[in-house]
Amino acid sequence: MYNKSQGYAAAISILCMSFFMPALFLDTRKPIEYADYIKLFPTFVVGVITAYIAYQQHIVSKQQKNISKNKLNLDLYDKRFAIYEIFLNMSIWSTSIYENSYEPDQLTREAEFLKNRYESNKENYLKHIDDLNAFCEQSRFLMNDEIYSKLSEARRNIFEARGYADSLYDVIQRKKIISENDFEAIQANRMEMIGYINQKNQSFNYVRNFYMNILPNMMKPYLNIPQDVSKD
Repeated sequence: MYNKSQGYAAAISILCMSFFMPALFLDTRKPIEYADYIKLFPTFVVGVITAYIAYQQHIVSKQQKNISKNKLNLDLYDKRFAIYEIFLNMSIWSTSIYENSYEPDQLTREAEFLKNRYESNKENYLKHIDDLNAFCEQSRFLMNDEIYSKLSEARRNIFEARGYADSLYDVIQRKKIISENDFEAIQANRMEMIGYINQKNQSFNYVRNFYMNILPNMMKPYLNIPQDVSKD
């Protein structure tokens, strides 16, 4: 912050220079009279006004620089928070369809309930895939290559988790059209469902750990509220 004492020192310097200025311009071979000071008074006033204007211009210039820097910091914060937000939301939308405890019979019984949740999550997920890709790529410039690498890995796992969720949902829906007497088809459907449940659980566990632990810790240093630099 601009030190006010610097302004006071400048003003005092100008006053001192104005006081001794007659010695430079007046004929010192004869005594300096009071009228001589009166003649120099307009010059003194103009000097003081000029110094004051220059001082105010300096203050305004510094304030404008601080405003620009504050805006830059805030814009950077907003973009980084958008990265955090999209990865958080996409992680939740890709994993909140099923609980880890679900078994094949329970999934079949709750097929209609899962259908409503699935369709709602799928709509949000598909709507923001492009945002996830865009923000992930921007992270290498807004943060660093290490963060970009971790987010890229998380993005891949989010897509993978969603893929298992979609595949499991398709298997559940196919179960509805299998005849109760077709025991071979029922058994095949059940084994396929178990396979996707195991894959889904492993993938979901990674993504859930990512958005609950890894993501907040990774982004925290970049999401400190920007301070007003004018107070520095």
